[in-house]
Amino acid sequence: MKANCTTAVAAHAVEKLAYDLPLLSGPQGERLITPTLLPLLGINYNRNHLRRMWTKGEFPRPLKLSARKLAWPENEITAWLASRGRG
Repeated sequence: MKANCTTAVAAHAVEKLAYDLPLLSGPQGERLITPTLLPLLGINYNRNHLRRMWTKGEFPRPLKLSARKLAWPENEITAWLASRGRG
């Protein structure tokens, strides 16, 4: 029951973000969250720390949009927030 509740809270945070700021669309049409939007969801880590986390499997691996631009699928960030009881 708690997992469903935290998933709903995380999904609500992402939905609120979608109304406040435009999100990018990925190759399959999924919404993408850029590093600049992560702090709005309570993810306040710098890029190097996030890289260490995704290398260890502790954070979703991002999609590379260009040589210097990364983004994460919305559903992966929502699931990560829910698994940590945040959102």
